[in-house]
Amino acid sequence: MNILAVIPARAGSKRIPGKNKKILAGKPLIQWTIDAAKKADCITDIVISTDDNDILLIAEKNRVIAYNRKKELASDTANSVDVVIDIINNLEKKYEFIILL
Repeated sequence: MNILAVIPARAGSKRIPGKNKKILAGKPLIQWTIDAAKKADCITDIVISTDDNDILLIAEKNRVIAYNRKKELASDTANSVDVVIDIINNLEKKYEFIILL
């Protein structure tokens, strides 16, 4: 069974700018989510959807799928469902389950 974990991490946080790259206990906040997903035996693949080049590099460094989010899906009005639909429509591999982290 193929299970995809999706980690949305857009650059434009208004409340806490650069939130996903902020250091918490020695590593970027997004790294904590990646590490937790990697520990889950049931997850087949992990994808990070972002419009931030630094976060794309973090994804590549961690050997997870780095998905460059479309500009219209990185706005304040974009929702997570549309982000996930965009990902599954553009990945070649098909998944039985998708987990949004």
